[in-house]
Amino acid sequence: MGLLGVLGVVPGAPVVAVRILDKRGSGWNSWVIGGIDYVASKCGSSDVANMSLGGGRSDSLNTAVINAAKKCPFVLAAGNEKQNVANVSPASANGANIYTVSAFSSGDFWASFSNYGHSNSSCLLSHQVWLSREQVL
Repeated sequence: MGLLGVLGVVPGAPVVAVRILDKRGSGWNSWVIGGIDYVASKCGSSDVANMSLGGGRSDSLNTAVINAAKKCPFVLAAGNEKQNVANVSPASANGANIYTVSAFSSGDFWASFSNYGHSNSSCLLSHQVWLSREQVL
């Protein structure tokens, strides 16, 4: 397979980063909720929000995601602590337009590090997926 590099988005699509944590990757739920609210106020019908962060379960954080997902889809990392997603946020947020993504290894097994469990929609993806541009398009 002729790889052109790793494509995480549609080639040429704009990506807007919203920084909500400090330089050490730490922060408060209120900062995260502020970022979620900001994204919800700016997103359009063809936008998708992606969150690759997590912490202990927070009903207020989950509620912010559920409300924001009414404006655009949210793709959430399940987490990498080998625990049930019910224990972490925002991965435990459950509602329409919310997709929690877990890692899946070769051989159709959960990746040993990935969180697991039921959420609104678990998309099982490998942490070793390699696709050509033609497969992405």
